[in-house]
Amino acid sequence: MGHVPYSALTLIGSTDLLRSYLNGVYRDKFGMAFIGEWRYMFLNKMKDMSKVGIVTWLGTGSIGNSFEDFQNWLPNGGVGFRYEVQPRMNVGVDFGIGKNSKGLYFNFSEAFYQLKRIQIF
Repeated sequence: MGHVPYSALTLIGSTDLLRSYLNGVYRDKFGMAFIGEWRYMFLNKMKDMSKVGIVTWLGTGSIGNSFEDFQNWLPNGGVGFRYEVQPRMNVGVDFGIGKNSKGLYFNFSEAFYQLKRIQIF
């Protein structure tokens, strides 16, 4: 609240939150986002989990000068591919789609422990 430096404003639309929107475009004092993600690891010939999987997600988010300003919600969804390099370390490719926006991401991370994500467009 009050005077907030630009770099400290709430941000939605990044490699982590609402993938497909350019990083830094949507900023304001208040923000809220909801994302549901589903992951599936394929089985190998021995019926054990393989190192290959897929992911899909749906989400939405909004920002504003106050909570009352949450009127324009940004939709978001996408699909991705995961390959487990070692336990709890995945290499992935994600493609996200939003309102008049899309993005392709390469990431080297686990869902709750991020090492590096790169936005292509």
